[in-house]
Amino acid sequence: KLITDHQALGSEVAQLRSEKKKALDEVEQSRTEYSQYVEAQIRVGADSEAVRALQRNIELERIVTEMTEYLNAKQMQLESVQDANRTLTKELQLMTKKYRDQNDDI
Repeated sequence: KLITDHQALGSEVAQLRSEKKKALDEVEQSRTEYSQYVEAQIRVGADSEAVRALQRNIELERIVTEMTEYLNAKQMQLESVQDANRTLTKELQLMTKKYRDQNDDI
């Protein structure tokens, strides 16, 4: 049962990684388009304070994205460990019960 659970978790992690990659690609595309927008604003002579604000916004978005990715990865790790702990706890309880039942028969 533990092996089956482990395989199921592996499949789920693979799917989540695929979804994460797709989301990161979308974020990168948005970031690229936004950067191009900022460059266009600079070329047309937009207010320098507005350009700096846009540049800060780009940097903040990048930081938020990185932190979100990090937190999501940590959450996935935590959930995997919790699932493994639950499975091991159940198996340990079953083994303990079986051992006690065997000792009661003696």
